[in-house]
Amino acid sequence: MNKNINDYISSLESIKIIAENKVYKLFINGKPFLTHSKNQVQIPNSIFKKELENELLSYKKNKTHNLLVLSLLIKLADNKKINSKELINDFLNYLETDLLFYYVTTPANLAKVQRENWGKMIQAFDDIFKTSWETTSEIQSLKQDKKNITIIRNYLNKKQPIDIFVMHSILKKTGSSILTILSTLKLFNHNQIWEATYLEELWYNKFQYNDTSRSIELQEKKVELDVYLRLLDSL
Repeated sequence: MNKNINDYISSLESIKIIAENKVYKLFINGKPFLTHSKNQVQIPNSIFKKELENELLSYKKNKTHNLLVLSLLIKLADNKKINSKELINDFLNYLETDLLFYYVTTPANLAKVQRENWGKMIQAFDDIFKTSWETTSEIQSLKQDKKNITIIRNYLNKKQPIDIFVMHSILKKTGSSILTILSTLKLFNHNQIWEATYLEELWYNKFQYNDTSRSIELQEKKVELDVYLRLLDSL
């Protein structure tokens, strides 16, 4: 999103979402909201609409509130022909460095929590897709079986472009293709996905730091991830 969008939105008096031909459209001061590429922002469904309304309302009250949904919708508007292939390739690249494949050895209690939590996630994934993934406690990156990569490519190729686009936003937040794809299957709730994503940070803050500012930061990350997960659920 344009770096000046926050100042632009905060200066506006009238922001409305209007249904036209079964599609919700964003209007600013009575005119269609256009991106810098002159594309009109459209809202795919009522969940996107609700999330955007809440976001804009929060922003009017608190100017530091992130405009996550509006930013995503602007990107969608400017990518009428979304390059799903490029985004899918990014998913497959993450499978070599997936968060869930790399474990610490110390502290021992953290290592145990990782193995239990992430191991459960990977097992659920493998049960669905009949895959098997290498994991490590070493620094060097892994090489996964190409058969597994092909299975995931085939799954992602069947998804609609908008699904891939929202999933890609989740991928960037989680650093995990496994967690992102599990989100589409609804085998784990939003809180479980968040806890798995920030497992190490949550563990250290609970058992070593107990830092209020860190707790607030982690909650802010949870709110952002929840937005994308709710949008994905709506598709």
